Amino acid sequence: MTVIYTFPSYTAEIINTLNRLDWFVHAFDTDDVYNPAGYVHSQNINGTEFQFHTDLNVYQYIISAYKKQNKSQFHRDAIALVVFAKITNIQFEPNLSIYEKINYSEQCSDTILDDLHLFKRIDNADLDELALFALGFRDDFNIPNLEFKGREAIKSNLVKYERLKGWDSIYLHVLKICDLEQTEDLSKEDKMSIYLDWCYQEFLHSLAALCFAIKIWGKRPQKKVFKYQVDKPQEQRKKALVNMTWDLFLLHDFFEHWKKKTSRKEAVYVSNDKAFREILKLAISIQKSGDLMVLKNELSQSLINRINSVLHPLSKSTSRKVDIIDDFANYRAILIQDYELKLLNSP
Repeated sequence: MTVIYTFPSYTAEIINTLNRLDWFVHAFDTDDVYNPAGYVHSQNINGTEFQFHTDLNVYQYIISAYKKQNKSQFHRDAIALVVFAKITNIQFEPNLSIYEKINYSEQCSDTILDDLHLFKRIDNADLDELALFALGFRDDFNIPNLEFKGREAIKSNLVKYERLKGWDSIYLHVLKICDLEQTEDLSKEDKMSIYLDWCYQEFLHSLAALCFAIKIWGKRPQKKVFKYQVDKPQEQRKKALVNMTWDLFLLHDFFEHWKKKTSRKEAVYVSNDKAFREILKLAISIQKSGDLMVLKNELSQSLINRINSVLHPLSKSTSRKVDIIDDFANYRAILIQDYELKLLNSP
């Protein structure tokens, strides 16, 4: 039976915009991710729930599309995403963007809550007005008044959470990679090999961090992946370390959702950061193939073999520190402190 879905007249232009941007990263078995009919059909036939997980940049562009007096193409593009979400009934999941804005501080400012409220109001704005704005036919749009229920409870909960599971471990991987990158007398191949040994002997393996390292030290390095610069002021160096960690934590979060997802829940990660998208695509290709030969254009065969031995050791090592320590959190905290001293002290 043929099923026909109808969409607003401007849908093709919205699809063209998103195709041009290429912001979506996913693990679907199709590349036709900008076809709204696919989402609607899966919802209607299979009961699938879709979510957009946005990075902080996209989240802020959506908000500033209403707040800023001078509109840019970035604002219109971000609102095109909102239009697509409304057409396809895809829900937004902005939590990680909000956590990144708070960035583990002890306070959740009223501005952050106001932005969250504004985001929800934009998501509930008139579809046609949003589309006209996204396509450049108007320079503003109206948003509805919505009650912000449980504001104080949300504010309290956002700073009461424990550190997101996995964040500190990802941060330590970033620190180790940055420390190795500053070692000038090592080749890229040597740096990768030392990093792999460290993952196995000293700490833990991370697919997100591994793909990050590959895009720095591999055959086809990705521009703008590595953001740490030793000659920058301490505050900027710290900001770069944290920024890279959040990028990798989004990858980590993607795979956590993938492992836990049911057939009725699917996530699409939305980012305007090409470097992030390329790292995530590489990680997905490794995960889906189950074969490290997908790395043949990225690494030498010797490094591919080394990764395989780290992931699938023939025998249990008796020298792995993480296997013999009693307090993993304390062990990790000490390593973080040591690398921060090296990377954040004045050059």
